[in-house]
Amino acid sequence: MPPKKSHLRSVRIAVTAIAVLAACALSPAWAGAPTLLTNGKFYTGAAKAPWAEAVVIEDGAFTFVGTAKEAAQTAGTNAIITDLGGKTVVPGLYDSHVHPLGAGQVLLYQCSIDNAATFDEFLNTVQVCAEKLPEGAWLQGTGWGPHFLEPVDMTFGEMLAKYDEATSGHPAFLHDFSHHNGYANTAAMQAANLTDEMLAEFGDLVLRDDQNNLSGFFFEQAGSSFQEVLPSFTPEEDIAALSAAIDVLHKHGFVGVLDSFVSPDITAAYLALEAEDKLNLHVGLSLGWYQGDASFSEYSSKFLEQVARTKDNDLIDSHFAKISVDGIPPTHTAAFLEPYEGTQNLGTLNLPAAELAQIITWLDANGITAQMHTVGDRAVRVTLDAIEAAREANGPSARRHQLAHACLIDEADIPRFGELNAIANFSPMFWYPGPLVDQMNQILGTERMSDYCPAVKLSDSGSYPTNGSDWPVVPDVNPWNGMEALITRSNPFGERPGETLAPDEAITVEEAIDIFTINGARLLGIEDKAGSIENGKSADLVVLNQDIFSVPSDKISDTKAVQVYFQGRALLH
Repeated sequence: MPPKKSHLRSVRIAVTAIAVLAACALSPAWAGAPTLLTNGKFYTGAAKAPWAEAVVIEDGAFTFVGTAKEAAQTAGTNAIITDLGGKTVVPGLYDSHVHPLGAGQVLLYQCSIDNAATFDEFLNTVQVCAEKLPEGAWLQGTGWGPHFLEPVDMTFGEMLAKYDEATSGHPAFLHDFSHHNGYANTAAMQAANLTDEMLAEFGDLVLRDDQNNLSGFFFEQAGSSFQEVLPSFTPEEDIAALSAAIDVLHKHGFVGVLDSFVSPDITAAYLALEAEDKLNLHVGLSLGWYQGDASFSEYSSKFLEQVARTKDNDLIDSHFAKISVDGIPPTHTAAFLEPYEGTQNLGTLNLPAAELAQIITWLDANGITAQMHTVGDRAVRVTLDAIEAAREANGPSARRHQLAHACLIDEADIPRFGELNAIANFSPMFWYPGPLVDQMNQILGTERMSDYCPAVKLSDSGSYPTNGSDWPVVPDVNPWNGMEALITRSNPFGERPGETLAPDEAITVEEAIDIFTINGARLLGIEDKAGSIENGKSADLVVLNQDIFSVPSDKISDTKAVQVYFQGRALLH
């Protein structure tokens, strides 16, 4: 099927031009003369020498890390010198579960909903977004909250009628805050030509009202019913969206990402930016593993063709895969060992355990790291079983398979992370008191939440937990809020004073920095050339506005990046 024409053409052309100009403004890496950054407080992340006063950078790499006096001698008289005025410096940051192009689309093109919005507030936002669209254009966006699924003052039919009115005839399909579930209006359902026969395979994933009418809510795979009719973005729009998101990442101090669900179009956008020297990121691309009707042999062959697209690329590596093992708790689709509170429901695995083991074993044998969405402790267990099967079949591997959202882990499974060289990836908004945690307490019980996101236990097991914002699924990509909460286990926004979540899992500033830096590099398999400030490694670092090692822990969220270097290139202006 040829790409569909998208809407908001004039707006997008203007945004594209802005994004291109911003990308062109990056300063080039210094050629020839060394760069000396001196009079700083460098946390290097290196176990043997964790602190330094200065660094020398040549040809994009650190060639000296140590005292200011020795650095000046090493750099020589031709060096380009920057005096940091005593500012604190840390290695460049990594986001190990993020969707940059999707985030850029939300920034530039889509309707953004507050996940705490009431239904009336949602309607107001939708109406404003719809009024800006040309006739016949689709309304797309993200952010509505799980409370929409349990209305207290109206029926699903009444909600749908109000939704239809707010969208003014435009077909609309809006993802929820998790991007796992969609809300379609009547015009969208008509455009998709939905039939009972078509929807039968999804069962309860299609939410109906008491009269068996479609409510407009489509959970998990049921949302694929709209895949053929939703408008696509052009390659130029994809590049502009990705560029806009990368600019945001750089401003927060990120130099590396694992893009956690990639299609061929997304890969093309990364390659286009890299070809024009506008990427400035270490990138892992987790290609989405198809969970449908294609045979294993047919799909695995196509998968390897996609992996080969980044062969020999210095910045982009496609040796990663993304698999969704279960769903999310609000829809009772996350898979648990014990039922949801007040039910007999254990949630759902998206594929049989034996099939998952087959896939992971094949991926591992082909040098591909798998990232699995595993929210429930049963999903965590079957995924660890699959990794164990891969280790038994293939022997030891440097591939550190990652379990995304693995905050709920049965105690018996925690040691297995270190034993199997597996990594848990946490999203910061999950590890501090807030509305999401309140809802999790309600549907899972406080006992299961008592050691939520166990950073200490997992580190003690010999594993290397990573940070993953899951932006734009989670709207806050700012790492310093998440870092404060990881250290205090308290709400970093000044809300809920005195409350903590699993305080025994609080860690030190140094340990938190490592989670956001070298652990991210380990996951990408580049820890030998990036992730810490050491001789020979990529010259990636962040100059901070405050000393995060001495300020009160509840002030860490005030941290900002003053300057960011990637391969010796200063990115912020």
